[in-house]
Amino acid sequence: MNNTIKAISELDTLLDYAEEAINMLQDDNDDNSDKGSVLLAKHAYKIKKMHEKYKTISTALYDAYSSLVYRDIPQAMYAEGVDSQHIIGIGAVKIRDKISVKVKDTEALHAFMVKNGYDSLIKTESKIHPITLKACIKNNFSGVPVDGVEVNKSQEAVFTKK
Repeated sequence: MNNTIKAISELDTLLDYAEEAINMLQDDNDDNSDKGSVLLAKHAYKIKKMHEKYKTISTALYDAYSSLVYRDIPQAMYAEGVDSQHIIGIGAVKIRDKISVKVKDTEALHAFMVKNGYDSLIKTESKIHPITLKACIKNNFSGVPVDGVEVNKSQEAVFTKK
């Protein structure tokens, strides 16, 4: 939750920066042709500095969002015994299981696929499309170790408008 508090604080700062940038740009009257190079350079420098600060704020917002969606909301909903709920003004919030797949040993994976009757998924040059592999593991080998593959499971909160 610290990420959320930090993000809200940085949003307030971002609003201050945005107001300052708007005022600065309005002062320019949309026409810089009669401005000296020093003044224009000062404006460009201020905008560059604001942009650098925005990138930091943007990262904090992403971190806060990720913490909420991938950890805090799934944990809270699990503790409450629900996997979906409707929230007025937001819509449905559902917990979705996610898996990520990383091939560590191609030969071991291919041997496993052939042994288990899934050799038709192996395409040209002994490759398996990542999405196909992920779907195959999710649908056919959930909870079963797959040779040559690292499988990571997680949950995320998904928002859908109804």
